[in-house]
Amino acid sequence: MAPRIFRAWTFAACTILALAGLAACGGRRADTVKAQAELDAVTVRTGSSSAFQPLATNAATDLRVGDQLDVNASGRAVLRFGDAVSLEVFRDGGLALKSVPARDSDPVVTVLLTFGALFGRVDPAGATSRVTVQTNQLEVVSTGTEFLVVREVGSGRDWVVTFKDSVRVHSWQEPNVTWTVQAGQTTWAEATGPAHEPVTLAPERLAQIMAWYREARAGREAPD
Repeated sequence: MAPRIFRAWTFAACTILALAGLAACGGRRADTVKAQAELDAVTVRTGSSSAFQPLATNAATDLRVGDQLDVNASGRAVLRFGDAVSLEVFRDGGLALKSVPARDSDPVVTVLLTFGALFGRVDPAGATSRVTVQTNQLEVVSTGTEFLVVREVGSGRDWVVTFKDSVRVHSWQEPNVTWTVQAGQTTWAEATGPAHEPVTLAPERLAQIMAWYREARAGREAPD
């Protein structure tokens, strides 16, 4: 009898806390992501709103699945999934949140990069989530790394550069062709065909890309 009473009490307590938005049971996580504007000209569209609303520099808001974020050429925003995962959006970028882990057993965070550039950082020592970044041309899966995704203006080409560890990449046109892109390598995809086989970047070229990233994330003009 005692175990039955305990289970009933636990279920009631979980229900009350969940309805109050204070906690959840069974390893359930929050269904929001913290987004913060780090440079000017960041807007967000949440819920059923039909218009983007400005997000002041250094201000933060919670995004849910389906919400969108937009930054202009001089803006930058960062999405944080706990302490272990951060995604920077910059260079006239647009992003939509597609999925957030509901439980510890569901470790996928998925975002759609519609424009611009994204820098992802995942701490393998503390991360419990896998990050998936999608574009119109390809999908990037990261499990503890630093990587850059750039939608090239005008060409329809999407680039991936890995700075640390590795990512897996495939194009939507050829989803069965998957490449592992190691640190110091790049791959790209166009509107037709599979993602290209990874190419190892020369040290000077990798240094140029890092310099481009620093300029672009600072809101300064950085030609492709």
